Amino acid sequence: MGKRIITQRRGRGSPPWRTPDHIHIPPAKYQ
Repeated sequence: MGKRIITQRRGRGSPPWRTPDHIHIPPAKYQ
């Protein structure tokens, strides 16, 4: 559960298809 909270907090302003925090690798188009 903690990971979900971190993902939302750190993922604000990020696209909905954002990968989980532990494998967060922004695509070239979003880099």
